[in-house]
Amino acid sequence: MGRVILLLVGALLLPVAPAPAKGSAKPVVFIHGIDPLGTPGFDCDAWDRQAARLRAMGFRGAFARVAYYYGDSDCGWQVDHHGSHDRHFGDGWGHSEESHDADSRIEHLGYHFAWFLYSHFTNKGKQVDIVAHSMGGLITRYALAQVARSHSAFPPNLDVQDVVTQGTPHKGSDQNWQESFCQFATECDQMDPGSSFLRWMAVNAKNPQGRGGTQWTAMGSTHDERVTARSTVGMGAAHKLIYRQPTIGHSDYRNSNSTARIGVIDRKRRGGRWHRRRHVALPATWTGQALRSRRK
Repeated sequence: MGRVILLLVGALLLPVAPAPAKGSAKPVVFIHGIDPLGTPGFDCDAWDRQAARLRAMGFRGAFARVAYYYGDSDCGWQVDHHGSHDRHFGDGWGHSEESHDADSRIEHLGYHFAWFLYSHFTNKGKQVDIVAHSMGGLITRYALAQVARSHSAFPPNLDVQDVVTQGTPHKGSDQNWQESFCQFATECDQMDPGSSFLRWMAVNAKNPQGRGGTQWTAMGSTHDERVTARSTVGMGAAHKLIYRQPTIGHSDYRNSNSTARIGVIDRKRRGGRWHRRRHVALPATWTGQALRSRRK
């Protein structure tokens, strides 16, 4: 009898394996940023590391990698046939081969993106999360803002529960990068600090909400060579964070998928004060944590 008791006590003292992370069946939409040089195009395989990290964290829903440039590849999902090329800042400009180029206005891309989200997800009763890199965050903000404003050219509603923006120029791109690499395209002009587009966004799209509410996380880095840290968090997001260490460049957000907790960030939540945190997850993992913080 004594031996049985000892065995039971020993079993209770053994380390317990952590329960597996609860999965999420919500679709996740990935939307990329600007390509101002040459033939505009983005290879959606660049999302592979971010997508693999989310799968490892228990995300089981569809991954929709969205194309909007005529040179985009390996994306699988396209916004072009949602809405009209002639409506909402279309007017025949910035279109090539029945798609878009860097002279398409961000408002027009946001219009197509809104109808894409509505047609594939909201109208089918599906909530969706969005991971947006660079200009993709402005496209997303604009789409949600105009739907919330009941603009007649936009769908009646959108069910977007969470959005994470990675290196998005909410207050404009870095001036040095603008002058060196992004001078000639319409989208470059729109992301110039102080542009009429960004002034409109500051007033009308501070923290746009989908039906049922949308939680925004704005992520930036002090080492982002295209967008200043101040600009990456320059919207009314509920959660804001800026990586100070390690070196996270503009293209590194989605690729920093190591599980090592070596990040040093400044973090601000729901209008509070900035706080320094150490030993935190890198951007790909933090993105997953932000998406599942209140998932259903």
